[in-house]
Amino acid sequence: KTFTESADPSHGDIIQLRATIRHATKLVILGFGFYDQNIELLWPQPVPERPNPGSFYATCYGISDADLEIIKAQMIELTGMSGNHVHMRGGVTCVQLFQEYRKGLRM
Repeated sequence: KTFTESADPSHGDIIQLRATIRHATKLVILGFGFYDQNIELLWPQPVPERPNPGSFYATCYGISDADLEIIKAQMIELTGMSGNHVHMRGGVTCVQLFQEYRKGLRM
């Protein structure tokens, strides 16, 4: 598939992925970049109600502290999770994220 084909929000894979994200009790995002196009693809507007509070963890390696604040506020709004359940840290690699949040990430 081309990127354009796989980025169609009406495509069945995207619809299924959005439903999976909405119902996830723990959501871990690695190497995502938080580009607007990626965010819009995974979190539709308006934001559907979340069936459970859940927890959100993400690497933000290479993202400035100023942008991180904006992205975290955006993720709180889009995921419907409270701020104390959204864990995002700049300068943290994938391995470091799992080491730092190992207890919170246990299933």
